[in-house]
Amino acid sequence: MAKKEAYGNLLSDDDFNPSFNQPKEIDDPDDKKPSDWVDSPKMPDPAASKPDDWDEDAPKKIEDPNAVKPSDWLDDEPSEIPDPKATIPEDWDEEDDGEWEAPMVDNPKCSTGHCGEWKRPLIDNPEYKGKWSPPMIDNPDYKGVWKPRRIENPGYFTDDNPLGTIKPIGAVAIEILANDNGIHFDSIMVSNDLDSAADYAGDVFQKRHSEEETKNKEASKAARKLELEKALNEGGVAGMATYYYGVVTDLFTEWWETSPLLVTIGMVAALLVPILFALRPSSKDNASHKKNDDAKDEQEDDDGNEGEDEAEDEEEEEEEDQSNVKKRIPRA
Repeated sequence: MAKKEAYGNLLSDDDFNPSFNQPKEIDDPDDKKPSDWVDSPKMPDPAASKPDDWDEDAPKKIEDPNAVKPSDWLDDEPSEIPDPKATIPEDWDEEDDGEWEAPMVDNPKCSTGHCGEWKRPLIDNPEYKGKWSPPMIDNPDYKGVWKPRRIENPGYFTDDNPLGTIKPIGAVAIEILANDNGIHFDSIMVSNDLDSAADYAGDVFQKRHSEEETKNKEASKAARKLELEKALNEGGVAGMATYYYGVVTDLFTEWWETSPLLVTIGMVAALLVPILFALRPSSKDNASHKKNDDAKDEQEDDDGNEGEDEAEDEEEEEEEDQSNVKKRIPRA
């Protein structure tokens, strides 16, 4: 939407100055103010005199005679003292560093501000009057504000349709006061049709503005690339860190400008992966669980085997007992 900055009537002296039409009368360029012309409505009273009790040297401020020094005022207490908690550094060498002195801190005894030399506060001087000057009275010789007399304008003319007679506009002058560089104007349009101006701004200005933004971004990228390459060529850890950090941040910024949604998804994924990895059981825990399970299975197998062996032993003992009983029975 176009913005209206100013409007008015070209034929009005208030809206357009100087106007197209010249005034009928003008100031006489040859008329000069008389040397004895008095244009000051007031003048100092020549009959006035300074009073005898007027003291121009009296100070504007004086000490308060009614002020009393507070009872808790400490005249000899400094506002700052060496820090009692400070200790000399272990690596301090008096031969190289000089005599060590503790840093100064605010004196806790002076928290109320009642320390040092006490002075009476200053108050307005009731006798102060300042520099004397005579009172102003009406000037009897005052003639009013001088103006040159009016004469007929020799170049007077009228034109009720100035835009119909002027030649086509070939240039536009813009006067500005700016402290910033890089300001330029283009695509200036002069028209009395607001709708056509708005259409022109949408068709031409927006297209050129987009092209200029693209060129500015490309120029900024080129300058940034040269800056990073310069840091890399200078060598050193700082130069390499500056280069690679700049490359990564510039790449991230470019991705963010082109597809902020994908960058957001990638950032969330990058945060979730280490969290899920941290919550996953470690290989040692799995091995420990597996080892415990194997040991438990072996224990169960051993317990089963021992039970079977005991059953077999019991069966053998029963068979032996039965055999012994048969041997002891006498034959008929």
